[in-house]
Amino acid sequence: MAPQRTAKLGEPSPEPPATVGPETEGAPDGPVAGDSGLFAAAGPFEHYPGAVLLAGRGGRVLGATASAQALARELASGSARGLDAALTAALAGKAAQINPFVLTAGAPDAADTPGTPGTPGTPGGRAAQAYDLTALPWRTGESALVIARDITVERSLRAALIESRERYKDLVEACSDFAWETDAEGRFTFVSPRGVAGYAAGQLVGQSAEDFLFQGEAGAGSPFATRAPIEGIEIRLRGADEEAACFSVAAVPLTGADGAWCGARGVCRDVTRDRDRAAELARSHHREALLGYILRIVRDELDPAAMLKAAAGAMRPALSVRGVAIFRRQGGERFARMAQSGRLPEAQRIAALLARVLAGEDEVAACVDRGRLLIKATRVEAQANGALCLWRDDHRRGNDAENAILLAEIAAQIGVANEQLSRERQMERQSSIDAVTGLLNRPGFVGSLASRFARAGDRDQASALFAIGLDAAGADQDQVLADFAVLLKQQTRAVDLAARFGGAEFTLFLAGIDAENARRKAAALLAAAGSLRRRKGCEATAVGLSIGVAFYDPATPEAVEALIGRADRALRAAAPAGEGAVRFAEPAAG
Repeated sequence: MAPQRTAKLGEPSPEPPATVGPETEGAPDGPVAGDSGLFAAAGPFEHYPGAVLLAGRGGRVLGATASAQALARELASGSARGLDAALTAALAGKAAQINPFVLTAGAPDAADTPGTPGTPGTPGGRAAQAYDLTALPWRTGESALVIARDITVERSLRAALIESRERYKDLVEACSDFAWETDAEGRFTFVSPRGVAGYAAGQLVGQSAEDFLFQGEAGAGSPFATRAPIEGIEIRLRGADEEAACFSVAAVPLTGADGAWCGARGVCRDVTRDRDRAAELARSHHREALLGYILRIVRDELDPAAMLKAAAGAMRPALSVRGVAIFRRQGGERFARMAQSGRLPEAQRIAALLARVLAGEDEVAACVDRGRLLIKATRVEAQANGALCLWRDDHRRGNDAENAILLAEIAAQIGVANEQLSRERQMERQSSIDAVTGLLNRPGFVGSLASRFARAGDRDQASALFAIGLDAAGADQDQVLADFAVLLKQQTRAVDLAARFGGAEFTLFLAGIDAENARRKAAALLAAAGSLRRRKGCEATAVGLSIGVAFYDPATPEAVEALIGRADRALRAAAPAGEGAVRFAEPAAG
């Protein structure tokens, strides 16, 4: 039977069979007997979906299926270097494969190399066909059978997947600072290339994720071990510098083929700066609220001493400290404690730090008795006039800088209150001091003695009150009064009180003295007064005294004015007896 004719290259193929090939003129250029049925109807490649062609030496196409026309034209063009090489190998008896072999429309030279433009969506934009091509020896040395599977769609999908993956990767890295994945043991199996919190990605992979969480944030609530989708959860990671970094986390659990939980995957966004700014803003509002609260309490007190006590009482709970003390500078070289709230370390520990404030330091801090003591100088017109002392738990040490602004503002107000108190005390002293003798006047004496009687220690001891009448008439009366004041100061102790009640009358309070010692003191005063002289005309005569004494018995408490009244009546009783007379008052009425 005559062999079936195949279509010439480029000639329309008869239907059926769908074949393509040059005219045959006999061996060795035409198909070998028996090969013509390969592409005939009901032949072995009738239903093969891919392209198949039979080629002889010199790239001559001996037969082809309809879907192999593009390959046949490529081979006939003589520019298909990759395909030529495969045919040469097949004609030599060795199978050859090309994957992918790409045909680009409008570009006959389509031997593909990785990255060749022409796939859909590539920058070149040219339509292309890609094949998984195999060249098999067929009648060794005479022809080769080329079988090609169209992988254009598969290759386009792979490229699209790669592009999609890269796009997703770029989006994840642009929208987050840290992407991760953990396994069922809680170890990092993936960390985005940038790493996190000072750690490189390689340092984290294989490590337990919870080891990087601050205490209290690990365990079942950890996003690295989540069993349910989470979003917007904030965690703190311990950075390579041991500082905390705050992250907002979105994560989902991972499950295996059997549905069992096997880890988690998520992304983190670094919100440390945002939280720091929010915390600083909150601290600023908190400081303003605290300052306003303290200042309102201070302003409500008109008395400076009460103002300081109110300020100390307000600051302790507001600042969450163990104790607060306010000191006022006195005499230039010492501090007097004016107010205190809560507990403070022993006085000598505080005194050592106050000495540094006296030396010119504005702020002093030290760890004392498992706490932290902070002392801030209070000033008026740049001059230190006191100190504000805070004692708090040592674990709050990091708040020194935070409280510095608040303390400076409070210290400024305390400095004003200290100055007001100093001036008030100075005015009080001036109003309670007799201008001629420098002793207390009657209001000053009564107030001081009343304060003593208000204290249990002074109220519960026997004392004596002397009312003294002085014969000081003469041209130099003020001098005599001043000299007698000096004598009284010499005859009294620091715990005693001496005053001029007016005219030539003086009062002396002797604390902790019994009747016998009071008599001795009266005799000593009379003897000392003998050294005083007064001028009457041209001659100087001795100054005479009359003394009335009233004893204070703690078993029979009485008011200050009642005690003064008894001593005054005793003096009036001594006056008729003349100078040097001493009379003792009747005991207080029981």
